[in-house]
Amino acid sequence: MTTDAARPSDVRAGAADVVQAVLALLPALVLVWPFGGPLEHDFAPRSTGFGLAALLAIPGALFFLLRRTAPSVRGSWLLAIPLATSVAWLAFGEPLDTFEAARATLGWALVLACLFLGAASDPRMLARGATIIGLCASAAGLASAGAGPLGNAGATSEAATLGAAAGAMLLATDRAAWRIVGAAAVLAFVVHAFRAPVLAGGVSLVIACGVAALARRGRDRQFLTTCAVIALAAVAAPILQHSATANGATANSATANGATANGATANRATANTRAATTAVDTAPTSGVSVRVSVHRASARLAAAHPLFGVGPGQFAAEFPPFREPAEIEASSHGRLQAAETEVEHAHDDWIQPVLELGLPVGLAWIAFALIVLREAWRALRSADTDKASLGAGLVALLVHALARAPITSNAASAVLFAIAAGAILVRRDAAPPTFARRFAVTGAITVLLAFTPRAWSLMRHGFALRPLATDDALDPERRERAIERAAALAPDSVLVRTLEARLAEAFDEAPTSVVGRWYSVLALRPHRIEAIVQLASATARAGQPDSAREALVRALELDPGNPPALQNLASLELMAGDLESGLSRLDRIPAARTPELAWLRGLAARLALAGLDVESAAITARAEPERAGLSPEERYALAKELRGRLEELPANGWEARAHRAWGHQHAEAARWNEAVRSLRQDLRLCLERPDADPVRVRLALAAALQAGGRESEAREQLAANVAAVSARDLAVQRPWTRDPLAALGVH
Repeated sequence: MTTDAARPSDVRAGAADVVQAVLALLPALVLVWPFGGPLEHDFAPRSTGFGLAALLAIPGALFFLLRRTAPSVRGSWLLAIPLATSVAWLAFGEPLDTFEAARATLGWALVLACLFLGAASDPRMLARGATIIGLCASAAGLASAGAGPLGNAGATSEAATLGAAAGAMLLATDRAAWRIVGAAAVLAFVVHAFRAPVLAGGVSLVIACGVAALARRGRDRQFLTTCAVIALAAVAAPILQHSATANGATANSATANGATANGATANRATANTRAATTAVDTAPTSGVSVRVSVHRASARLAAAHPLFGVGPGQFAAEFPPFREPAEIEASSHGRLQAAETEVEHAHDDWIQPVLELGLPVGLAWIAFALIVLREAWRALRSADTDKASLGAGLVALLVHALARAPITSNAASAVLFAIAAGAILVRRDAAPPTFARRFAVTGAITVLLAFTPRAWSLMRHGFALRPLATDDALDPERRERAIERAAALAPDSVLVRTLEARLAEAFDEAPTSVVGRWYSVLALRPHRIEAIVQLASATARAGQPDSAREALVRALELDPGNPPALQNLASLELMAGDLESGLSRLDRIPAARTPELAWLRGLAARLALAGLDVESAAITARAEPERAGLSPEERYALAKELRGRLEELPANGWEARAHRAWGHQHAEAARWNEAVRSLRQDLRLCLERPDADPVRVRLALAAALQAGGRESEAREQLAANVAAVSARDLAVQRPWTRDPLAALGVH
C-alpha cells in the first residue's frame, strides 16, 4: 500500500495492489466480454448478471482476506446501511418477490465488498482496466447493432460510461499508447450513443468531460473540452435528425391528403396517423417524458411507504398502482407493442433506495453518492492522473444514474462504480487498522461470501432459460425442459412462474390448473397486468364469469386503456346482455389494437348461440356491416357456405339467427306450429354449446307454445332456464311475446 500523499502517475504500485485490481475488474470484464459474453443471449440478464458478478468477485475477495488488509474508506458506513437494511428485510420482513429481494440484497453486498476491493487496488490499473472494459462494451455494442454484450443498448452504455469518461482523461493526461486507447474508448462510446441512440450515456459523458475541463488546466482542458463537444454532437444529432424526418413526413402527409380523392382520404389519413404515432413514440427524446412520469409516480410511492420503503427489489411488484396512464401509453409506443410493459426500476439510482428501503436509508445512500462526487472533484483537481481518470468516470456514472439504474440494476457498471469509488475514497495512512475497521471490512466480504448459494442459483437460473432467447425456443420440448430446469433452481422466480403459466395455456391444460398457475404469479407480483388478464381468461373458461369480471375490472384500475382487458371485459358484458357497457368498452380500445375481424366474428357467433340476438347484431354491424341486414334465407345460405369451409362456430351462429328470424316471422303471422318448429331448431343449435343457457330463446319458444295452446310445454321451457329472467331479457322480447308471457306469469 502507498502513502496518503498524492501519488504521481509514474510511481509503481505494489504487486499485490496490481493483482487486487485485476481481480476486482474481473467481474465487469467477463460480463462485457465482446466475443460471446455470458449475458449476450440471456433471458434474465439482470439477475444472471448479479449472480455471476458475485461469483466472479469471490477470487478477489479471498485474495483480499489473505492480504489481511483493512483500508479506511470514507463514507463506507453509509453504504453499509442499505445492505444491513436489506438483510433485515430478508430476515424479518415479508417481501412479496423473494427472488428479487435476494437479488437486490446481493447487489448491495457486491457493491460494498467491491468498494473495499477497489480501496486495496492499484488506481492506475483500475483506470486503465475500466477504460478497456468501456471500449470492449461499446465496440461490442456497435458490432451487434446496439444491444451489445449485455443484450440491451442502455445496459451496454451504462457499463461503458465509466470507462469512456476515464478514457477521456487518459486521452488528456497519459502517455501516447494509452492516449490512443482512451481516444478509442471515447469514440466508440460516442458512436454507440449516437447509433443506439442512448442519450443518457451521451449526456453523462458531456457533463463529466465538462466538469473535468473545469477542474484541469492547460492542454488537459483543451482535450476534455473537445471530448465534451464530440459527445454533445452525438446527443444532438439523433434529435435533429428525427426532427427533420418528422417535419418532412408531416409535409408529405399533408400533400398526400390534399391530393387524395374523397373515397380514399379516410384510409390514407388513418395510415398517416399511425405512421406519425410510431415516429413520435420512437423519437430519441421520447424516454424523457416517460422518466418524468415515472418520477412523479415514484414520489407517490415514496409518500405511501416513507419510513421503510417497499422492500429490497420490490419496486416492480409495488409500483403498478402508481403508474400514470400517459406513461403506460408512451412505454407501449401508443399500444403498438402487444406485450405488457412493466417498470422494473425508478430510472433513477439516486432515489431507488429511498423507494425500496425508506427515506432514512435513502438519505444515507444519497449522502454516500455526494461524498463520492466531492472526492471525484478533488481527484480531478489533483496531480494524481490515475485517480483523476476514475473521478471523471464516477462523475459520468452518477450523472447517468439520474436517468437509469447503472448501480442497482446493472452488475457490470455497479462493480465498476464500487471499485472506482473505493480507489478515490480510501485514506492511505500509516496507522495500523483498528479492530472495528477490520471487523467492518471482513464483515462486508463475509456477507458477500454468505450469498454464494443464492448467487449460484441466480446465475444457473438465467443460464437454464438461455434456450428461450435462441432458436431453441421454437422447439416445444426444449422450451419445456428449460423452464423446468429454471423452476428447480429458482422456484420463486416470477419469470419462471409466468413462463409455466404460459406453457400451461399453450398445452391446453384444464382451466382450473391454469388459474392456479396465474395465482402463483400474482403471489409474487400482485399487480402484474398480464397475470390478472390471463387469470380472467382462465376463470371465464372455467365457468366463473363473475370472478373473471372482477379480475378484469382490477386490471383496468391499474391500466385503464389496456386493450386485452377492455376486449375481454366487453365480451363478458355483452354475453351478460349488457349491450351499452360492452360497446363502450370496445370503443375505448386504442385504434392501434382494434380487435381483429376473426375475433369479432367469433364473438357475434357466441352471442347468437347464447340467444343474445340484439348484441350479436350490434357486433356484426361493427365487424361486417354489409351482413347486418341479411334476410333469414341469406343467413341460412351463409351458414351452409361457412360450414362447407369447416367454420362451425360462425356457421352455427348464422343458422341459429336464421331460424330465430323465421320463428319471429311465423309468430307475427300467428302460425304458431311453424314458429315453434323454427325456435326449437334455434334452441337445438344454442344447446350444442357447453354450459349453454339461452334464456331469451326459451322465452320466445315458451311464448309461442303458450300462444299455440300448449301451456304445459311452455312452462317446461321456462323451468329449464338456469339463470333468472332479467328485466333486460324481457325488454328485448318482440311485442308478440308479451301477452303469452304475461299469461305464464312472466312480466
